[in-house]
Amino acid sequence: MPVPGEKAQRPERARDPEELSRLLATADSAFDDPEEAMYGFDGPLTAVKLYDASGGFVSLARAATDIAESTGLVDDVGSTSFADFVAARTSMPEVGLAEDDQQAAAVLSHLFSSFTKSTALLALSSLRTESVGLTVVRDPEGALMRLQMAGVLARSAAETGGKRLRVPTLLAGKLRQLASGGTANAHLVSDLVSALVGHIEWSQFVEESILADALTLARRNGQWHALGKLYRSLGLVVLLRAPQAACSAYAGLPKVAVECEADLELLTQLTDHLQMQLREVVVTRESMRRVLVEQTGPDRLSELLAARVVASVSVSEKNGRPVAEVGYHQMVRQLLALAQSGRHTEAASLGTAWANRSSTGQSRQVVRLLAAVSEYHSSQPRNALAMLREIEEEAFRDYVDGDFLLPATLSWSALIAAATGDVDSADEYLLRAGSDFEQASIVDELVSPPLHVASALRAVDRLDLDSARKELDKLDDYPELHSLEAYPAAIRRLLAILSEKMESGLLHLNDEVERFRGAKVLSAEGGSLLIISRSLVFISLGQLKLAEVEIRELPDTSDAKIVLTARLELVAGRCERVIALADKWFYHQPLRPRSRADMAAIKAAALLRSGREREAEAEFQTAIRLAALVRSLLPIAMIPQQDRNALIDATIDDEAWNEALDSTRDHFRTKNEMVGRLREIGSIAVAEASLPQLSGAEGQLLKLLDQGLSISQMSRELSQVTGTVKNRLSALYRKFDVSSREELLVRARSLGFLSLH
Repeated sequence: MPVPGEKAQRPERARDPEELSRLLATADSAFDDPEEAMYGFDGPLTAVKLYDASGGFVSLARAATDIAESTGLVDDVGSTSFADFVAARTSMPEVGLAEDDQQAAAVLSHLFSSFTKSTALLALSSLRTESVGLTVVRDPEGALMRLQMAGVLARSAAETGGKRLRVPTLLAGKLRQLASGGTANAHLVSDLVSALVGHIEWSQFVEESILADALTLARRNGQWHALGKLYRSLGLVVLLRAPQAACSAYAGLPKVAVECEADLELLTQLTDHLQMQLREVVVTRESMRRVLVEQTGPDRLSELLAARVVASVSVSEKNGRPVAEVGYHQMVRQLLALAQSGRHTEAASLGTAWANRSSTGQSRQVVRLLAAVSEYHSSQPRNALAMLREIEEEAFRDYVDGDFLLPATLSWSALIAAATGDVDSADEYLLRAGSDFEQASIVDELVSPPLHVASALRAVDRLDLDSARKELDKLDDYPELHSLEAYPAAIRRLLAILSEKMESGLLHLNDEVERFRGAKVLSAEGGSLLIISRSLVFISLGQLKLAEVEIRELPDTSDAKIVLTARLELVAGRCERVIALADKWFYHQPLRPRSRADMAAIKAAALLRSGREREAEAEFQTAIRLAALVRSLLPIAMIPQQDRNALIDATIDDEAWNEALDSTRDHFRTKNEMVGRLREIGSIAVAEASLPQLSGAEGQLLKLLDQGLSISQMSRELSQVTGTVKNRLSALYRKFDVSSREELLVRARSLGFLSLH
């Protein structure tokens, strides 16, 4: 009750909009239902709108009312610019706060919009307030409670069900003005942004509300470096973690932002497209993921990146090592350019060097992923897998539905493991890649192609040729396979060897694949893969001379060269040499288990042909067990059909076949079904093709014949009398077991001594 004779004091702060209306005598008809009035209400000035902006502090509300009515800016009462204008023309209301709490309020007022409690606590506890002349907030949690009790901090009822906090706009403007002597303290804003961004960069878990607040604050205040840091830390996943805030922050960036942060160029183009796609739907993580998957689908993102890839990439060096002083996107572009030109070793070194100097974040891991892929294509699969395992650990911890980093890491790990014979790891990676991710991934061209190739390789191992073809057909959705171009070609050759019934079908497929010869810049791994597949086709057709030429291009101690040489010797009928090769290399340490299975099966066929049946059976049993160990039936399937069936008949009751059945993981229901499949495939491959041994002079004579020269023309070309030329031709006929020039050319061409074209 007021004391008699004294005027009743007006309260400094109204308890609700209705009381504020009475105190200001501004009640109007629009106040009939204040619950319907929301922040930013369009129309005449209402008590609800004014209460929302002032927090109920009467002096601020009165000043705002006078200025709004005199200037006609009724609808701008809730804006920051209006609040800053009012702050310069009114005094600070009595809020009843201690100095520390008022300092805390001043800090939070520089967040401008609404924010979460987590953001408020982080801002108060980690801000370097000494840089802007403020004292350290000693009790952030208590300060927030006291600010709410004093009405300085309110819940933003219009957003997220009241879960966000805000400093009323007019009060925030006055607090900023008092803290800096102006409209805002640029240093304080910069430190606030740095505190939030630093927390996100180094946090084990990114709190999405803090991310959204950091994005909003950075964009509002033109903190372009901060936006760049957040993108490099989170990659495109920033659009999935905080869809609305990220779209607002990165869309429509001004030219100065891109000049300041080159990495933002692609992102602002992408978010502009996303906003157009999402303009008629509620922006949620799921709607953002769907649109982002479409916008970064096959070749879409690489087109944007590659648009600025220069044809020639120069790499500076320091102390003999590559130096990369470039941004994230420029580094990705350089790696793509190097890979596309076949310079995978340089790409691996450059990417690793850049990643080692980069801070933690997804940009670093994406560059490491590309470097690991290049390591593999440089014939360094162990290094590649080691890098991928490290990336997987971090990617797993930070995974968000739709992110590509973890699925891509698993897919490439599966491919490398399958290609190098580590089938247990390959199957585990394939299982995880196929079952752990319910949603489609963004940047799918880094995820699905290696996954389909790995799945096709493992399907061929099980002799599930239809599934392998289906996996390869899925690659048709990816017009540019980049470093994987060689794999579908090589796998299709293998499928043809196993399934074609006519020689013409195998020849046609081989001709189709030959378009890669010289037409593509292949990696070392891809080039070797095509050499291996061509050699297998030539051996299957009995064109052993052409196979010899291909095999010579492989390194002397490579698994493939050893196994292919043994296959060629078997088809050439030189069984003792096959047995000697197998004995020499079987226990050689670098030989992989898969290659040992191949060598055991080939040796078994050679022993069988040599009449050593019991030894052949024992060796074949070893081959079956090794094939079961590496979970692949190919070592058995790739020996000539007549040898294979004879050895199957001789060992059909051996327990090793049950082990082989178990290794197919239920692809075959019974042993008989599996053995039946093994009997029927690979019927086109020749079992034996004798290979004449020609001297250099005989090879020259054969080429002259192929050119259509007559006896007299060859005599002049060779500087020999016609009688000598005729004698040498007769010797060639005997070597090839033919009786005419036409038969000789056909036979020589079929064995690979002459080109097919």
